[in-house]
Amino acid sequence: MKTIVIHEGQKNTIQGECKPKEAMEILALDPKEWKVVSKNITDKAATYTLERVEKKSTALVPVAEAPTNLRFLAVTGDGTIDLSAAEKKSDEPPPVYKLSVDREELQAVLPVIMDVTPKKALLPILTTVKVVSTGENLTLSATDLEKAFVVTIPCTGDPVALCVSAELFSREVKALVKEIEDVELTVTAGTIKINDRCQLVTHEVDEFPEIEAVEGETVTIEKLSDQLKTVLPAVCQDETRFALTGVFFNFPKRTIAATDGFRLHLSPIRFSEEVASTGVTVPHKSAVLLNKYGAEALTVNDRRLSALIMGGVFSTRLIDGAFPDYEAVWPDTKAYHNVMFKADEFISLMPGVAPVSNGSAITMTINGQIDIESENESGSYRWHVPGKSDLRGKPVQFYVNGTFIVDAIKAYAPDETVTLRFPKTYGALVINDKALVMPIKR
Repeated sequence: MKTIVIHEGQKNTIQGECKPKEAMEILALDPKEWKVVSKNITDKAATYTLERVEKKSTALVPVAEAPTNLRFLAVTGDGTIDLSAAEKKSDEPPPVYKLSVDREELQAVLPVIMDVTPKKALLPILTTVKVVSTGENLTLSATDLEKAFVVTIPCTGDPVALCVSAELFSREVKALVKEIEDVELTVTAGTIKINDRCQLVTHEVDEFPEIEAVEGETVTIEKLSDQLKTVLPAVCQDETRFALTGVFFNFPKRTIAATDGFRLHLSPIRFSEEVASTGVTVPHKSAVLLNKYGAEALTVNDRRLSALIMGGVFSTRLIDGAFPDYEAVWPDTKAYHNVMFKADEFISLMPGVAPVSNGSAITMTINGQIDIESENESGSYRWHVPGKSDLRGKPVQFYVNGTFIVDAIKAYAPDETVTLRFPKTYGALVINDKALVMPIKR
């Protein structure tokens, strides 16, 4: 992007994107002597038109001769007024802008706005939603600098641009009574009124960050939301293990994967396009939103990913780091034994196991059926899950995180028969050939 500055008939082009004040400094223009009277920002250029600020009079006049339309008076010691420090009152009322937008269309996109906007931020402007009207379309933008959402919906009314608290705006629109079909917005200097019921403080749009459009390869993944749902439980929540805090899209293998170092979930994905990218890792919170709003068409490059959701464009940065070679740790299950059991019978035990276990750790003994045991200073638990195993001879015992087993069962076989593959010695457990859980060493 480039920046174009027009002043007194001159047109200056600056390579790179910069704010008006920065552009003035580059062109040796005193920001105190110039003001921006219009701006036009596109994907290719930001154009600012400047006008020289009219200097105020510096004459000292007696108080009795001072104009009556002064807002601030700077009275000197000798009984005169410095007009350079006085601000004239405007006899004209501030302009009023009005907008009307369909309530259902606005309410449909506000949940995405709220999911992207941070509740608290070091930069207060990030807690706002940017509202820009052309008179025919209303564009809403939100970002936390990691992810962003931009959506345009129809409207009628005046052109206007402002920022307003995303949380308050969303809550007030949601609070409108059901009989109201259109959200009526009235904008004056520093405020926005919603259907004449509440009035919120607005902020200038200049400080709102520019949201970068993602250009790159496009891939449409069938039923992506269903596949994301299966791998999300395994995403690492430890921010110090940065490369593991997302979902890895392995395009050559047509697989998505997630791991926290103790378990691994895999899911196949289907798409028809040829994708040159070897793979990208989408941050956990962004992957959750792709799952929540059912995204399928993705555009990716080496830094960012975008998707069409709820009629708008959601975009997110990608995790810069190598995802582990999960194929290298996946065991060869040809020498493994199997045990089959009903998913609901195992899941139903965990509420009783959890209170008397150490961090959800359980002892699983496989001897035809699965015996479940747990114990801590508060008590103990003993029960079994009926099963069918091909194991013959001495029972095999594993000390594992029961919650990890349940998460895998819920992801891949919540209402079906589960096939658990296991070695005779220490090694990874494999659930339905799609999830891997490592035992706990004692």
